[in-house]
This record gives sequence, structure tokens and C-alpha cells, in this order.
Amino acid sequence: MTNRIADYFDPDAGHPLDRPEFADRQRVLKALCLGLMVMMTMVTLLVIAVVRFALGARPLPGNAGLVGGIPILTIIAAVITLTVPLVATILVPMIRTAGIRRVATTEPAPPEPGAADENDADRLWKVYSAGKFVEYALAEGAVLATAVLFHVTSDWLMMGFIAAMVLFMLVKFPTTAKARAWFDEAVPELDRIRQSGPPAGE
Repeated sequence: MTNRIADYFDPDAGHPLDRPEFADRQRVLKALCLGLMVMMTMVTLLVIAVVRFALGARPLPGNAGLVGGIPILTIIAAVITLTVPLVATILVPMIRTAGIRRVATTEPAPPEPGAADENDADRLWKVYSAGKFVEYALAEGAVLATAVLFHVTSDWLMMGFIAAMVLFMLVKFPTTAKARAWFDEAVPELDRIRQSGPPAGE
């Protein structure tokens, strides 16, 4: 690939993600994502304990009935689980594209008093982390909704849906290699947008 990110920003400084400030940001992002996974696991274990020991693993009355022998709420949980990867596949690239275009076509916001000016790498990091937060927020919402539905139905099939969401978060975990690959693809796109100029009508 031509126009590698290291050459784009500063040939002498190396990859931006090797700089100490970005290493710190990566550690924070990883810690937040890991914390969400741990929190969702703890919530699930708590709900399992309530269902198993307080409710005797029995469904609550009026849990919306069955469809083909399967609780309706289990079907709803399955739909939620299947929807998360689909929505993430559509929404996160939209956030990426809009974010890169915004970096390419607008000036950074004035810095806070005493803070350094933002550069392209700083602004691209915000785009990258925003996409990660959306992925994890979607998965977190699905886990919480499924845990509530499991509490109502006591249908252990829902544990498979929750496990799928935890697996989704593991797959999307922001490793350093993934972040570097994202930057290496984003920077040439940023450069192409700048070279092409603003869209007609702007």
C-alpha cells in the first residue's frame, strides 16, 4: 500500500499508534471494552443465580406463551441477538466514513486552554473509538435485554444468545493490531478525500 500512515503524518516519528499518548489511549479503550465484557458476564451470572435459586428455574406467570413450543420471548431474544451484528455491520462503516470525511474537510475544534492542538491522528482516533463504543453498546444492550427476558422465561437457550454477544465483543476487541490496520486503511482514504476536494455544492 502506498502512502502508509507513518509517511503521511511524520516519516521520522513512526506509526502514530507507537507514540506514548496513543499507547495510553489504547490501554484505556481496551480496559473499557474489557470492563464492559466483565460487567455483562457478572450481570448474567447474577440473573442466573436469581432464576436458579430464587425462582427454582421456573418461568414467571404470563410470559407471553409459546410458538411451536418455544417461548415468544426466546424468539424475541434470538432476533435481538441476530440484529446486533447486522446493525453493527451497517452502522459502524457509516460512522467511519462520515468521521474520516469530517476529519478531511473540517478544521479541528479549538483546543482547551493549555491543551495541544489536535492533529489528524488525534481526530482519527476519535472516529475509531466511536465505532468501538457503538459495537459494544449494541452488544451490551442485547445482553441486558436477553438477561431480562431470561429472568421471565427461565429458558436456558437464552444463555447461548448471551454467549454469542460476548463472543461478538471478543471478536471486536480493539487490539493494537486491529487499530493499526484501521489507521493504515483510513489514512489513504483521508488523503483521497482531500485531493478530490469538497463535494459539489459545498
